[in-house]
Amino acid sequence: MAIHWWRDRLGPIFAGLAVAATVGTTPVARHLDRWLGDLSAGLAAPALADAANSSIVFDVDDRALVELTPLAGSWPYERNVWAHVVDYLRVHHARGIVLDMLFAEPRAGDAQLSAALDRAPGTVVAAGTMPFALTADRDGVTSMAGRGWHAPADVPASVGADVTAPRPELRRPGGVAVVTVQPDDDGVVRRIALLHRAGDTLLPAIGLAAVARRADTSAIPRLEWTPATGGGVVHLGDRAFPVDAEGRAELWYPRTLDGLTTIRFDRLARAALTSAADPELAALVRDRRIFVGSSALMLDYGIQTPRGRIPGVDFARLSAVLLAQQRVLKPATWPWDVVLFLTAFVVPFAIDSARRETPTRLVLALPLAWIAVAALSVAILVAFHQRTALVTPLVAALGVTGALGMQELIRLRRERQRLVAERIAAERANNLKTRFINHIAHELRTPLSAILGFGRLIGQEGPLSNDRQEYAQVIVRNSTHLLRLVNNLLDDARLATGHATCDPQPASVRDIVRDVVATIEGLPRGAGVAVLTQVDPAVPERLLIDELRVRQIVLNLVANAAKFTEQGHIRIDVGWHAGVLGIEVEDTGPGIEPEACERVFEEFEFGSAAAARAGGSGLGLSVSRRLARLMSGDLVLASTTLGAGTRFLLTVPASAGAVVEPIAAVSATAQTALSPGQGRGAGAAAAAAARVPEVHAADWKPAILVCDDSPDIRQLLSVVLERAGAEVLMAPTGEDAVASLAARRPDAILLDLDLPGMSGLEVAEHLRAAAYDGPVIAVTGGGDDLTPATLREQGFTDIVHKPTPGSVLVDVLAAHLPHWSPRRHRAGQAR
Repeated sequence: MAIHWWRDRLGPIFAGLAVAATVGTTPVARHLDRWLGDLSAGLAAPALADAANSSIVFDVDDRALVELTPLAGSWPYERNVWAHVVDYLRVHHARGIVLDMLFAEPRAGDAQLSAALDRAPGTVVAAGTMPFALTADRDGVTSMAGRGWHAPADVPASVGADVTAPRPELRRPGGVAVVTVQPDDDGVVRRIALLHRAGDTLLPAIGLAAVARRADTSAIPRLEWTPATGGGVVHLGDRAFPVDAEGRAELWYPRTLDGLTTIRFDRLARAALTSAADPELAALVRDRRIFVGSSALMLDYGIQTPRGRIPGVDFARLSAVLLAQQRVLKPATWPWDVVLFLTAFVVPFAIDSARRETPTRLVLALPLAWIAVAALSVAILVAFHQRTALVTPLVAALGVTGALGMQELIRLRRERQRLVAERIAAERANNLKTRFINHIAHELRTPLSAILGFGRLIGQEGPLSNDRQEYAQVIVRNSTHLLRLVNNLLDDARLATGHATCDPQPASVRDIVRDVVATIEGLPRGAGVAVLTQVDPAVPERLLIDELRVRQIVLNLVANAAKFTEQGHIRIDVGWHAGVLGIEVEDTGPGIEPEACERVFEEFEFGSAAAARAGGSGLGLSVSRRLARLMSGDLVLASTTLGAGTRFLLTVPASAGAVVEPIAAVSATAQTALSPGQGRGAGAAAAAAARVPEVHAADWKPAILVCDDSPDIRQLLSVVLERAGAEVLMAPTGEDAVASLAARRPDAILLDLDLPGMSGLEVAEHLRAAAYDGPVIAVTGGGDDLTPATLREQGFTDIVHKPTPGSVLVDVLAAHLPHWSPRRHRAGQAR
């Protein structure tokens, strides 16, 4: 099981890793990773703590330049202006002073500014690193010796080729800081180098210097360094700043830059250069870090941050605030990236394994995996200040879900192929089952027809002893019972396999009732139990119904009534209203218990213990209801009175049909002789009349060919037809039937459909091809669903089903031989 699990998931794992390695390292992916990192960091960033009260920027903007021109002259100002500013801030107890100005060239007032810096020894003055040497002897770098910070030799730092430093007289040990920043390749500054190495001198970033230096002390800060894989930690007192291998610290920018105090420089200069008092300003600068710089159009060196572009002096103040609050993110490391990778893999696998039968589950796998990776990344960011890579695990999740989707498509394709193969196999099995059912139906009904037919003939013989009469009744009773069992079992099997069909054709309901009454003549019933029938005159002569199905249902109902009725009557009432045929079968038997009224329609269920003992398969009513519903009708137990009988109601949609023979096949010559407006039944009668000699009906003895492979059936039909006054010709095979036409053309043919060798359908085709135009009656005992339309196309005139009572068979033949008046030995009871 475990091996199978891993085998199914190795492909997606490798696909996820391959996609991550291929896509996740491209420049586009790196840019996307930075954008996602900026977005998640901004959403998760806390607000700046007391930002407005920790620092102030005095900005030399364009308006300040204009306002100060009368007082300080034009830009650049003489250095004594800056000296007065430093003194003012020192006197009013500023915590720290950062002059974001490059005092690199000599200018009047340098001595005054130098003296002011001596009085405020912690003041920080800006310097800039250069990627190339300004002078051949690198004077700027060497002249900075002894002015830097103390730190271990192996601490990582940004290395510049040269330095743009303030005038030598303005440099103080530890008081020079670098304002230069190096943006990422997309121009955004996310990380800053905390330390810059110029020759042997280590200079801090201006934000770090602002955090460490106080205006009232000249102490040079000392840094500690803890190396680690891929970077380390720079320690400044009780503060720790994680950096990467190049000594850069990633600032955790706030969501917005609101709340940082900025004041125009002209207000500070006016307070410092004149005697005008500004108590509010004095209170603002007290115990705060003061940054002085310029955002004027020609002087600004703007910095692009993830939150937008800001002036250089604002960035110096922002970096100092973030460093002071230790808002620095740890650089990405592989253990945390592995955690995100595992999440990107585990979520799709978990969804895939949860409900494997649901193909749509993978539609949610990718977004859920992305949400899980993003949520975990933000959680790590908030809890540990840890930066993680986002694009590679997201791309890996895409690769995993894509591979799982391909696996699912392959699985669905194989499943579809399997289902198609199973469907083909099932259809083949159903076809074989249907053929088997048809074969068994023929094999069972044929001997039963012989037994039942000869049993009836024995009962019709002249006066018999009571014993022989009883023997004949036993034969007929048990044969009929066995036939009902066979019919119900075969119909149940055909309904279960879906091969049962409905074929409405014009049929006479009166003939159906007559046939049913004739069929149950031999069934046992109580002495004196009358079988009554009533057909409403409004019932059309012919209705479009499935004659075979309706006959079978009514026969089942009447046979059940006969089995349980010991006295009284069995009544069949037929009505037709609004296109619905209704047939009620009522008896005066013991009735059915109310709790069993629905159970009797279930397979293998009986209404009572007495019903079970009476015999049967428990399928009769179940099959009958399903056949009724197959015809879009229904069979219900209309009423029952325990001890006083039951009443079943069969309803079937039935529209009025034309008065025609069910199946009629006449020659082309006979059809052309029809007058306009004649029906097909009239044509058949005309054709028959044309063939029959003009003799009295009582003197004409028709020749009827019986083609059946069963000698018992041939003998039975011979006896029945000869008693009716017909001459019987025999043909055991289809080939014999076709060959017999050369010797004598019969007046009618009874043709078994299930013949060895040439089938009945093929025989009919040969007969019509040989210009035989007499009635060809199909005789079948099989379970086939040959419809009257199909049989008509094959050349048949009518159809009878084994076993058919002799009187019914004679009536069918007489209907197609109008000049023959058969002898009747026993009249039916239907009316």
